[in-house]
Amino acid sequence: MEEGIITIIIMFMIINLQMQGLSSLQHGSLLLFHPLSLSFPSLLSVAFIGLDRVHSECSF
Repeated sequence: MEEGIITIIIMFMIINLQMQGLSSLQHGSLLLFHPLSLSFPSLLSVAFIGLDRVHSECSF
């Protein structure tokens, strides 16, 4: 289960980096690797934050 959540986070981070360009590469890496050392609820909240960001940036 946790591996699935981590995979989703990685997918959204890759999408986010592709949309914003390489300028946000360091920021994306911090968001990606820092939560992995935290608890499972933190992983869930990061996933939802990523979803919300991608959704808000894609809506026109």
